[in-house]
Amino acid sequence: MSPRAASGANAGSSAMTWPEEVEQITAACLARNVDPCFVAAIRKAENGSPGREFGILLESAPDYTTQLAGCCATVRNNLARYVGNPCRREPSLSGRPPRLIYSDEFVEWFGKRYCPPSADPINVNWFGNVRAWYTRFRSEGLMLTGKA
Repeated sequence: MSPRAASGANAGSSAMTWPEEVEQITAACLARNVDPCFVAAIRKAENGSPGREFGILLESAPDYTTQLAGCCATVRNNLARYVGNPCRREPSLSGRPPRLIYSDEFVEWFGKRYCPPSADPINVNWFGNVRAWYTRFRSEGLMLTGKA
């Protein structure tokens, strides 16, 4: 499967390959001090059509760039709103040094705000899907080719 196909048929960024998306996600996240693995996990879990790539259902976010910016800003703002420490120390993976990551508690709390289960019954799967992608991207790296 090609990286483009790996983004899904309705990925919303058919003009971009997954490595190109990773480059955009990483740049946007680093500019806003949020974890690119987490935002990429949201992207994969949402897998939205054009103008809904990150699941933001606002007219003010009609394209990939504004969807990405909105997602990053929402993560950043909710990190500040979260009561308690949103991070935990991840043990060393594959010989890499340990790093701070978002805790499952934060991810679950964030999901209830970002994708409330009360809005649509399918949203109950959001936390599990995002957590699975987030774990995968942290352990294998964002540049998954053909597997994503």
